[in-house]
Amino acid sequence: MNPREDDMGQKLTATATQVMAEDLAGALRAAWRDLWGEDPQRKSICVLLAQWALETGHGKKCFNYNIGNVKSNPGDGFDYTFFPCGERLREDDAERYLGDPRVSVAWRKDGWVSLTFQPEHPVCRFRAFTSLAEGARAHLVLLRNRFSSAWPAVINGNPREFAHLLKLSGYYTADETPYANTLATLFHRFMLKTAPPEDLDISMLDGVQEALNRLGYNAGNVDGLDGPNTRGAVRRFQEAMGLPPTGTVDQETRARLAAELMKLVEASRLAEALVEAARADLGVHEEGGHNLGPRIAEYLRTVGLRPPNDWCAAAVTTWLRRAAAQAGAPPPVRGSAVAKAFIAQFKEAHRWVPASKLPESVQPGMILVWDRGGWQGHVGVVEEVHGDNLITIEPNAGPQSDAVVRVPRKLSEAKLLGGGLVS
Repeated sequence: MNPREDDMGQKLTATATQVMAEDLAGALRAAWRDLWGEDPQRKSICVLLAQWALETGHGKKCFNYNIGNVKSNPGDGFDYTFFPCGERLREDDAERYLGDPRVSVAWRKDGWVSLTFQPEHPVCRFRAFTSLAEGARAHLVLLRNRFSSAWPAVINGNPREFAHLLKLSGYYTADETPYANTLATLFHRFMLKTAPPEDLDISMLDGVQEALNRLGYNAGNVDGLDGPNTRGAVRRFQEAMGLPPTGTVDQETRARLAAELMKLVEASRLAEALVEAARADLGVHEEGGHNLGPRIAEYLRTVGLRPPNDWCAAAVTTWLRRAAAQAGAPPPVRGSAVAKAFIAQFKEAHRWVPASKLPESVQPGMILVWDRGGWQGHVGVVEEVHGDNLITIEPNAGPQSDAVVRVPRKLSEAKLLGGGLVS
């Protein structure tokens, strides 16, 4: 039984338990019905899915069905396990952990310290479950009881408010802005997946509100009421589309909403396909010498070059074109043999985000550009976002700069120039 009041819980071996989002959604719905006798709204499930995806890297860092990476304390009655974790703390708070051989400093900046904790330090003790159903139920109970101030944001389907209230309640130590932005991006992606635009009835006001929220115009709660938030969102959308900003949803506004929603779906599919194309080439490496090899030649042919040439930009261009073919969506840029050329192309497409603004916009599938000291630069694809920490897939990289590899990165890196939005 879990949790248990009659003992301290059992220590379990840390076991990776990656699940599909669809399976987790089903487990959350079943637990919700069992706990409270009603069906949850889709927007509530999507807030929870977004949190799971953010906290666990879409399940890649989920252990023992702990879908929110929730810590365990001695005596809480839960089974538990240990696995390495990181925490971002103020310098004064971090000092009490230093000197322990299980604790190392990842970085220091502006009064903040990022620490990495190794088992079996108490900080990396986490709740552990033996089934997805058990983990889903425990997470719902935790949010509604211990983090009750944030629960209305789950009910209302408001990911930014959820992130804000969780921060105030001490759920996470990361910066609120990137956490909230990532949560909102993931929320809207799950909303798209669970109800594509063709299923949205924008002849009704609640459908219009949901459409505006998906497009980033913040109509507030989807309640079917024509209030100031809705009218303001309609006006902002109309202004962006070059329509008269009346705040009233007329036939032309509805038509533009439908068209923009379809673009959003295509872009979301393109970003996901780009990450998959990059993942598929992990391990590709040079053969027979510097910038040589059959796969390198394939990349370079995409941009009209032959080996030996630097090939990071050529590889990303190849992935982008493969992704466009798979997603059935046109890429926002044509690509190039030169990494820094992506900057001008994304600027022309109004999709370039400078490094200073990345914490508000970075997302999986984004193409990042770095300065390497020369005229060409370097380029890679964002695979995962965890606050200031990123996992990227980069060509022409690795210890010998000769392969497609995963690279841990930080948004605070001085040589990061910015990124281009694919979705």
